[in-house]
Amino acid sequence: MARRRTPSGSSSDDGVPEPVAADAAADAAPCLGGRAAARKARRRRNRRRKVFIPLLVVCALLLVTGAAGAYVVYRKLNGNIQTDAVEGKLSADRPEVGGNGKGKPLNVVIIGSDSRAGANKQLGGGRDEGERSDTTLVLHLTSDRKRAVVLSIPRDLMVTVPPCVTRTGGKSPERTRQMFNSAYELGGAACTRNTIERLTGLRIDHHIVVDFSGFKGMVDAVGGVEICLPQAVADRTGKISLAAGKRTVHGKEALDFVRLRHDESLGGNGSDLGRIKRQQAFIASLAKQMTSSKVLFNPARMYDLADAVTKSIRADEGLDSVKALVDLGRSVQGVKTSDMTFVTVPVMDSPTDKNRLEPIQPDARRLFQAINLDEHLDGKKPAGAAPGPAPAAAPAAQAGTPKTGAATSAAPPSPAVSSASAPVPVRPVDPTQVHVKVLNGSGRPGVAREVGDELTRRGFVVDATGSTAQVTSTTIEHAPALAEQAKTLAAALPGSAVQPEGTVPEQVVLTVGSSYAGMPPAAAPASPPPSPAPAPSLKVATRDADQDICKAT
Repeated sequence: MARRRTPSGSSSDDGVPEPVAADAAADAAPCLGGRAAARKARRRRNRRRKVFIPLLVVCALLLVTGAAGAYVVYRKLNGNIQTDAVEGKLSADRPEVGGNGKGKPLNVVIIGSDSRAGANKQLGGGRDEGERSDTTLVLHLTSDRKRAVVLSIPRDLMVTVPPCVTRTGGKSPERTRQMFNSAYELGGAACTRNTIERLTGLRIDHHIVVDFSGFKGMVDAVGGVEICLPQAVADRTGKISLAAGKRTVHGKEALDFVRLRHDESLGGNGSDLGRIKRQQAFIASLAKQMTSSKVLFNPARMYDLADAVTKSIRADEGLDSVKALVDLGRSVQGVKTSDMTFVTVPVMDSPTDKNRLEPIQPDARRLFQAINLDEHLDGKKPAGAAPGPAPAAAPAAQAGTPKTGAATSAAPPSPAVSSASAPVPVRPVDPTQVHVKVLNGSGRPGVAREVGDELTRRGFVVDATGSTAQVTSTTIEHAPALAEQAKTLAAALPGSAVQPEGTVPEQVVLTVGSSYAGMPPAAAPASPPPSPAPAPSLKVATRDADQDICKAT
């Protein structure tokens, strides 16, 4: 695997620049305040527990070795981190940076790999070859770095996997209706990032991959993590048995807890949803344990944690050094655990396969939009915020969508126009109920993506895009049962010919011809509304990192 690219500056014989190490040591100087500083820090922690785990890594260096020896340990830890390169593998057409206009948010994907390679083989509980994403989280840090959202994406969620560079160096075509975790197996973290951007419209900045043995090492390094189960469980499929109640788990038992899927006493049917709740509770408990006095003021344990963290991760080129992790840690020192919100993509059982999940729309798009715009998911407003109208609702774009649009399903309906430009009834079906496949028959590259992005901004569900033989006219094909959905789509594309000849029972097929000259703006109301329409309320369940762990499992 490729090693980390060496930053500028004079380097030691192992490739670590000495000025970088010195800077990191200087950044952590406040850690060397002695017992008095430790007592003050305990009081501050009791008042306001914060999430600043990466900074603790450097504190560990200085507490264990002293400033003189910190550089030696820094080099060792820096050498632990493996680079998981994405250069040249990310989609060319990516979402724009989100935020609320007061800075730039940061989105980091954390991938739990189910690789059975090396030490993982004895921990994985399976014999499957290859590597899939067993767990995927998107950590969103708001523009002001005062709040964090952890978004869980179920592995069984059906998604569109965009074109990716495969693990063997080839190029895969776009694949529709694929399990989310297949993206990692196909093209690693870069393909997973492309898929998340397509699904959510969030621009992903970095990623970190942790495998089974790395997870076990971190849990053991902090002395175990407290969990809670309402009753004893026995997952025969995964060969997992856990006792009831609140207690501390270590190593393999902790891994079993977060991977539990099939226990019937907890409603386990192989789905990810129950497991995701337990994982969120576990991560919150792990964060608390990492910032507890048992770890924070125990130099030996701090070093073990720093060593375990750096050994356990693979990161992209921008996050593959101790200094990069420290810089990230410094930027989030203001995040309290009470301001760390956990949420899951709203899903339902797939109507075609009970073992798969589909996003609930428009709830999922509204959630992605809220995260992208740094909104408070629990309905809270920032202290001192002036009351005012909420921004107009806009469905969050899928990846590859350059902007979150302003047109919404709540906007007044546009008049529909047939191929003969004769008026048809105002669109009878909400765009969020219209699934569309967009084919490019124009002969011009990129048109299917352009049209798909605009339809997504207007609330339609674009399942896939692709190419077909060149045609002149733009057509909308639909099965007989989807006539009303086709009319809704035709309202957005005046001049298109509606053809009741489609054979796909769940999807309208839009073929864009060479005569296509762009979509007209969404129709404006006859008179301006008295005030902007409020954004739709969020229909998602959340929890914060301070919540009682027994309430989540």
